[in-house]
Formats: sequence, structure tokens, C-alpha cells
Amino acid sequence: LIVFIIPLYTYSQNENMLELSVAGKGIVDIRSNMSYNTGMELEWQPKGNFGLNYSLRFGNYYDKGFMFQCPASLVLGLVAVACMANYDDILSAGGLVFCFIPEGISYNIPLWDNDGLRLAPYVNPLILEITQEDVGMILEVGSKLKFQLGNNAFAALDFSLQSPYKNYSINTCLGLSLGLRW
Repeated sequence: LIVFIIPLYTYSQNENMLELSVAGKGIVDIRSNMSYNTGMELEWQPKGNFGLNYSLRFGNYYDKGFMFQCPASLVLGLVAVACMANYDDILSAGGLVFCFIPEGISYNIPLWDNDGLRLAPYVNPLILEITQEDVGMILEVGSKLKFQLGNNAFAALDFSLQSPYKNYSINTCLGLSLGLRW
């Protein structure tokens, strides 16, 4: 009951904001090898400046080939739904709710008392990465500088550091995104 009431309450408030964007990132590892990814990003701001981050990204690593990144809870929730569909409807519904756990959080800070320019530091600890060689989790910490381009359009410059949990290497990322806010 709590899982359904809290999101409905926060969504009913007037301060809701959604940002949907198309993003691209260049990724450089410690040996200066260049990789890239591109995809869709969604940030839901249920209360004020606090945001919940979701993304689906496709790309190519210089050494691992094809790569796909998404929130870990999305894959685990879909697996739970598929496994429990024939056995228990309540557990299957729980798996569906699990799909909506974000990959990370952010906080949007208006600069110079102006909503047209915002700094948005974020941490995404629940990114699942699937490559041709393996599957693993990634921690991403960074910040976006968001520029308002019109009533609803915005552009963002993204700088972040990514580190796989299993080998603790650090990759530097620089990205650009274009999106809509409503």
C-alpha cells in the first residue's frame, strides 16, 4: 500500500517536473582509449529540485564491442515478473513495481536566482551494463550544467566518472544532451 500511495501523493503535487532527453557520451579510460554511448535519459523531479534518474544507453567499447546500460532494477524487475507470472500474482506485481526503482538521484540547483541555468550533481549507483563479454554494475558520479533553450527545451553538458564495481577502474565521461521539460 505504501509503495502505491507515496508515488501517487508526490505525483499529485504541483511541483512535479519531467525531463526527457537524448544524450551522447564519450568515455575515456586511464589508457586514453575512447568509447561512446548514446540513448535516452529521464529525470523525474517529484518534489522541488530533487530528481530520480533513469536511462537506456547503447554504445561501443573500444575493446569489448557492443554495450547496453540501463537501471539494474528494470532488468531484475522484469525477470521477477517473468518468473512469478505463473505462480503468484502479488509477487509478479511486486516485480513490476521493482522496475521503477531509479538508477540514481540528482539535485538541481538554480544558479544566480535563475531557473534558465542549473547545476545538477548526481550519483547513479545502480547502472547495469551488458557487453559481449560480461554483465556488471557501474557507479557513475557527475554533474550536469543545464541551459534553458526555450519554454520547455534545454541542453545539458555532462561531466562524470564511471567505475565498474568489479575492477575499480575509473573512466572519465563527457556528454551532451538535448531534451524537453514539462
